[in-house]
Amino acid sequence: MSFSQWPAPGILALYHLEDVNDSSGNSHTLTNGGTVTFGPGKFSNCALFGDANSSKYLLHSDALGEDLSGEASISIWFLVQTQPASGETQTIVRWSSTQGTARYFNCTYINDSGTKKIRILCSGVSDLIDYTIDLVANTWYKLDVNIATTCEAFLNGKSIGTVSRGTSTTAYDQVVIGAYYSTSANNFLKGNVDEAVFFSAVRTAADIRRRYAFERGLLL
Repeated sequence: MSFSQWPAPGILALYHLEDVNDSSGNSHTLTNGGTVTFGPGKFSNCALFGDANSSKYLLHSDALGEDLSGEASISIWFLVQTQPASGETQTIVRWSSTQGTARYFNCTYINDSGTKKIRILCSGVSDLIDYTIDLVANTWYKLDVNIATTCEAFLNGKSIGTVSRGTSTTAYDQVVIGAYYSTSANNFLKGNVDEAVFFSAVRTAADIRRRYAFERGLLL
């Protein structure tokens, strides 16, 4: 079954992850690092990083023209095939911008000394959303993150926390899916990603809930 994008303003990039192409019309084509393959996903095909990923990621080598000290949003489906070992971080997506006031956002699944969490790092080592959850392997989850003065994360349409945006800056201007940095790639996702969408505005909680309910009905 194919994916139908919910009408929304300010889409910067829309990756169906059938391949590396951007379907938004903005031509933000991804670079395939480490030979990510594409195969059956939640909606048709998706990016397959694999259960033992140690080299694969997808990259756009600027921040999609966005200043992340303003407002923006991320929407992404992911699954984990191999659980993180104690102390391990698996990066779902990182969005960092040197444009304007440099800011960065990391969306990860971590094992913090035996406690598994989704962690959203919002421009500072102490500016984070930590949500304790032991994700079910090979199960699709929907993650949405609103980026603003107050950042908020949603898992499967439900708010899982807020935090004030930090003031730490970054030297990297890029989007990376499935790893932390492209220049010294690490913290790889051991799983798959589908339907990654980047917005130049925040979305309401009601819109995020409705969109998740709509997409949930398209399970393959």
